[in-house]
Amino acid sequence: KKIIGARYNLKAAEVDGVQVPGSTYRHDIDMNCTIASQRNPITRGLSDFQIHDEGYKGVSFEPDNRVFLTTDHPDSDPTVGWTRRYANARVVGLMLGHDGKAYANENLRAIVANSIRYTAGRLAPQRSPRTQR
Repeated sequence: KKIIGARYNLKAAEVDGVQVPGSTYRHDIDMNCTIASQRNPITRGLSDFQIHDEGYKGVSFEPDNRVFLTTDHPDSDPTVGWTRRYANARVVGLMLGHDGKAYANENLRAIVANSIRYTAGRLAPQRSPRTQR
């Protein structure tokens, strides 16, 4: 969980001192995905989209994740895409991509490609307006 920023709980357990139920999933749902951060290089230039995929609910997330993609589907946690740092590594967490139907979605393919570039250090974070001088 400290590395990837999330944990699917196979059964009810105590997580960080809090009792949590087991996580759930549901196949074959149509999810509306919202770009939560246009400043994130992974989603820069993308628009909100719909995807036919699998939803996961009751996942335990690290509080310092930087969320870049969300959904409002009731069978999924709101967070479906995030970045974080672990030691000197860039990490991307993505809850999408269950099967060929999901990978047929051009938005998901763009997010996966950008995620690979980002973790490899070939896609830089957008600088704040103060540092762009």
